[in-house]
Amino acid sequence: MKSAVDVEAIIQARVGSTRLPEKVFLKIGPSTILEWVIERLREVAAVERVVVATTNASRDDLIEKMAERLGVAVFRGEEDDVLDRFYRTLETYPAKTIVRATADNPLLDPASLEMMIRAHIAGGHDHTGGGGVIPLGLTAEVVSSSAINIAWRQTIEKPHREHVTPYIYTHPEMFRLASVPVSPKISGRYYRFTVDTGEDYNLMTAIHDRLSVKGLAFCAEEAVRLLDENPELAVMNGGVVQKDWRKELS
Repeated sequence: MKSAVDVEAIIQARVGSTRLPEKVFLKIGPSTILEWVIERLREVAAVERVVVATTNASRDDLIEKMAERLGVAVFRGEEDDVLDRFYRTLETYPAKTIVRATADNPLLDPASLEMMIRAHIAGGHDHTGGGGVIPLGLTAEVVSSSAINIAWRQTIEKPHREHVTPYIYTHPEMFRLASVPVSPKISGRYYRFTVDTGEDYNLMTAIHDRLSVKGLAFCAEEAVRLLDENPELAVMNGGVVQKDWRKELS
């Protein structure tokens, strides 16, 4: 077991994505999607450690190698029981608070995550999300390790185990829940900045290329401004339907 920290980011990552296999290795400009996610989380001052939580499947050996090359800790666990993977990650890399991130959000906004973490800790919350309308893919969840432990013990339903936190935020009688408004520069829009399909990836590369030509950073604020000024870009993945874990309970 490694030494405990106050805040760590855990990135769930695997090669076997159903809609866009091996997406973590797709490049946006000079870096892969996974590299962008790691870079964003390293920019969050409150995050003391970043861990990539991947699976025991042999096809995910490449994820472990990439993480190690980047100097990031790795834990390998169950492929489908992601809640167990997080629980076991915390056994090896303990922390009081975690940022639960996924390896498909290359435009995570470090400033928003910093605000969420600070508010989460100050309020003694178990789960903190972004408040209001925020483009998909710009924030993550902040969760107490104690809430992860309780959820791991309490639920056996497949959707709760596969998606880690639904048991927590659907039981407000058990957990202290909060939401934190983020900067108006990125909120108030329904843009889709996650990468789950080919359409999503095409939009992300288009955003990077447009910003690069202008000498602008590939970041959340510039991406939102670009789509505000060029609404036709949002059409590129406007028809993608986000998966809904709630349907798995029916």
